Amino acid sequence: MGEQQVQLIEKNVANNTDDIRELKEKVEKLRSDVTDLRSSSQLMQQSQTHLMENISELKTGLKALGDKWEEKWEKEKEDEAKRYEQERRDQRNRWWGLAFLLIGAMLLMQLGLK
Repeated sequence: MGEQQVQLIEKNVANNTDDIRELKEKVEKLRSDVTDLRSSSQLMQQSQTHLMENISELKTGLKALGDKWEEKWEKEKEDEAKRYEQERRDQRNRWWGLAFLLIGAMLLMQLGLK
């Protein structure tokens, strides 16, 4: 082998060594990126789980609040209906009382005039 061939082989070895170093650096960078992606994915999954739990709690709270409001509304409607019926009875009794008073007064006047 000649001197030129040895130099050519050494040059190829040096280039291959540089290429291998670059590939190693790229592989390490990719490994780091994959690790970061895994960490980010786990964090997002935890956040999503936490978010879903909070949404579930909110839904439960809103349903309970809606149920309470509905119960209160129904009770108020019933109370208002009772008050209305009582007022109607009271008013009817007042009219009957007034009617009996007028009839009694008319009878007394009729009896007193004769």
